Amino acid sequence: MKGLIVVESPTKVKTIKKFVGKKYEVLATKGHVRDLPKSKLGIDLDNFEPKYVTIRGKGKVLKNIEKKAKNKDLVVLATDPDREGEAIAYHVKQRVDKKIDKVDVKRAKITEITQNGVKQALDSLSDIDINMYRSQQTRRMLDRLVGYKISPILWKIFYKGLSAGRVQSVALRILEERERKILNFVPQKYWLFYLLKDPIKAKLYKISNKRIKKVKSEEKRDEIKNDLNKNDYFIDKIKHNIKTKYPKPPFKTSSLQRWAYNIYRFSAKKTMVIAQQLYEGIDLKEGTEGLITYMRTDSHRISKDALKNARRFIKENIGDKHLPKKPKYYTKKSKGKVQDAHEAIRPTNVNYKPEKIKKYLSKDQYKLYKLIWDRFVSCQMVSSKYDKYQLIIKNGKYSFRSQYQKLKFPGFEKVYRYDLKEEKELNFKDLNEGDKFEYDKLDIEEKETNPPPRYTDASLVKKLEKLGIGRPSTYASIISVLLRRKYTVRYGRKLKVTELGLIISKYLKKLFPRIMDYQFTSDMEDKLDQIEEGNAEYKRILTEFYKKLKKWIEKADNKTAKLKEEVETITDIKCDQCSKPMKIKWGRNGKFLACTGYPDCKNTKDFEKKDGKIVVNEGNIYKDKKCPKCGGNLLIKYGRYGKFLACENYPECKHTENYVEKVGIDCPKCEDGDIIVKRSKKRRKKFYGCSNYPDCDYVSWYEPVDKKCPKCEKLLYKKKNKLVCLNKECDYEKD
Repeated sequence: MKGLIVVESPTKVKTIKKFVGKKYEVLATKGHVRDLPKSKLGIDLDNFEPKYVTIRGKGKVLKNIEKKAKNKDLVVLATDPDREGEAIAYHVKQRVDKKIDKVDVKRAKITEITQNGVKQALDSLSDIDINMYRSQQTRRMLDRLVGYKISPILWKIFYKGLSAGRVQSVALRILEERERKILNFVPQKYWLFYLLKDPIKAKLYKISNKRIKKVKSEEKRDEIKNDLNKNDYFIDKIKHNIKTKYPKPPFKTSSLQRWAYNIYRFSAKKTMVIAQQLYEGIDLKEGTEGLITYMRTDSHRISKDALKNARRFIKENIGDKHLPKKPKYYTKKSKGKVQDAHEAIRPTNVNYKPEKIKKYLSKDQYKLYKLIWDRFVSCQMVSSKYDKYQLIIKNGKYSFRSQYQKLKFPGFEKVYRYDLKEEKELNFKDLNEGDKFEYDKLDIEEKETNPPPRYTDASLVKKLEKLGIGRPSTYASIISVLLRRKYTVRYGRKLKVTELGLIISKYLKKLFPRIMDYQFTSDMEDKLDQIEEGNAEYKRILTEFYKKLKKWIEKADNKTAKLKEEVETITDIKCDQCSKPMKIKWGRNGKFLACTGYPDCKNTKDFEKKDGKIVVNEGNIYKDKKCPKCGGNLLIKYGRYGKFLACENYPECKHTENYVEKVGIDCPKCEDGDIIVKRSKKRRKKFYGCSNYPDCDYVSWYEPVDKKCPKCEKLLYKKKNKLVCLNKECDYEKD
């Protein structure tokens, strides 16, 4: 029997071919092949049937699958084992069934791309999980309804091109509400009391046996200081106990994203990209093999074989004293349904120690694989033990405490050392309970309260998971969408909400309080889970949701004119072309001033606020050229579409032209032109080209820097947080 295996990724093709030999051909869909059309809603609102179209460029892919399937007995759909993968499999099956009569089409769910993993999947073929497909289809239609019906409401108030999303907007609300707390935060002074005797630093932590974290008023500070001066200090207790620290469960998607960020500062998106590479296959000495199990999961479950192999590895390589008598099982569940068909994220072969295969991995692949490997092995080891020492010093009703802990037995932390806490040892041996404590100094530290921290990728993922918003496969994409829409920006390692993000979230909450409600969004995720389990009818859920959405849209539409007036503030600045007042408007590049005489007068100006007043930005002189019409200076000005050049002699001379932003580096290809910043036509994505185009076709997505590669003398470029050489024959890079 000859068969055809269809997967998503071209990388998987190479890996799986190695395991199946000549018995199967392997093809890749390269992602989804059908989707809702971009130019219209694409949903029949009478019966909630999606009007799918073939994605541009995927017609050839489907034809090739159809061609290869014609002379096969079996077509195996081995796309990713999740809802998105099920949807791809369903659409491929539709095409094959429609075009070919006598071919058996089956589903295989490969959770680890290894010899054994592929064999097990091919030995247990099944039909398409129609409930899982309907769950994905419902989510896609819900997202489309929200996006295509609510976004135009925002356009009426602000400008065309803004977007709202069923989950993205709720995530924005989380960030926006934290940002407003930061903006409105007023710092408060507080004081901490310390008793110093080098190296001991004992902190005031109780008054009259009641815990106290900080002293909040000057009156209380002075009262405590006076009281302490009246009495001596005595050693009340010297405590010693053993503290047990338990191993953490193996990774699921959210915890992997959090830890990869906390340790290596990987964004959620970067973590998933690297994890996908490790899952799909790495070229090792033995051949290409998947190194980890499927990385989109919310389960801590470990298979019996994996448990057995881990315990054997610990016994043979780490030692009996680090191996518990029984395997450890982790069953704590997150909010919502746990996709327990998937295992936790773990190495497919525990014998592939990170150091052993390091030479086959990139720097970042090694970091993530080691993190996954360490976490998995350590989760089946015994707990670590710490000696914990406490020194309690009393002065009347005031208690001071100094403490430290020392590792007694490493246990699982012999492997998983990422949050190992070893503190400086303090010598309490020469101290005795009841003795007078001779201190060097009473230190009173004055501090100020800090605003709550902005969310990071890690803390936002944790918050989304806690609220039951989104699922493992969507966390990274939620953050990416918010960044792409410029509702948030990366501010160091934090996610900072932009002025646009703040105002969009504010008005979405006003207009669509239910859509922006945490519980409503979480409940909808639960309904999608119920559809997947076969416990809910997808058309009923869509019908009920759309009935509500229609009412919310009608209600919101009646408010847009009034809200637009609220947003577009009329200023006392007069238009220099028609003398009418100018008003503040929003555009793709932020706020700008526009004439209230529009469309008769289309004058716009950039502005900034100084001391609470609006000041028009008349533009700086552009030094590289003069006006070609009158010879006057050209000014850099700002309009609704960003920077442009205009003659200083306006209105006598009305010459304008595009602003060319130079990088300050000669073109490395023609050596005559300047490298300039350009924008792609469709998505306005920044790239770099030569000023001599079309005579010179130099182009780069990465920003060049005025430095030469020390290896090959070619130009260096900024690529993420690194300097890299793009010469294919050179591998130079520098952090």
